[in-house]
Amino acid sequence: MLSITTAALNNLKLVTKSSGRMVVRNYNISSQRLHSARTTLLSSVSNSNTTKQSLVSSSNPITKNFSTAPATAVEDTNEETVKFTYVMSEDGTEHEVNAKIGMNLMEVAQENDIELEGACGGELACATCHLVFSQDIYDEHLPEKIDEEDDMLDLAFELTETSRLGCQICAKREFEGMKVIIPASD
Repeated sequence: MLSITTAALNNLKLVTKSSGRMVVRNYNISSQRLHSARTTLLSSVSNSNTTKQSLVSSSNPITKNFSTAPATAVEDTNEETVKFTYVMSEDGTEHEVNAKIGMNLMEVAQENDIELEGACGGELACATCHLVFSQDIYDEHLPEKIDEEDDMLDLAFELTETSRLGCQICAKREFEGMKVIIPASD
């Protein structure tokens, strides 16, 4: 099952059910990234040949079936990635990852078996995906924080001036080679 909910024009919530487990993913999408977002969403469900897609907007629910057969797989091979490193603040362990451009950093960590909880599933209702960025990345390449993120960060351990929530930051080319810190959780 695939369910996509649009809360606002640039926010998508993707819910998939795989092997009895519900997976929730959030995407912040600008109009220039719609093709990339479509590819990312389709690749998220590429395990099944046919998936039911429910797109729900505030006024008009739409349901349709689509196939994730080989033609989609060709699109997936052209996805751009960026290589960067998560650093565990507890012991300095480094985890280098290749992240799909546009995927949020909480999901990137989780898909690479890196311990970054994300208890709320990226709903901006906790601070368990707290990350600390270098000053230059923070100043030059991160989107502005919204008030709700600031409120959640008040709950984070090891809060710094360059702290952000991983669910609110999407991978981009400018992250190539960066190191981002995962603070200790207690």
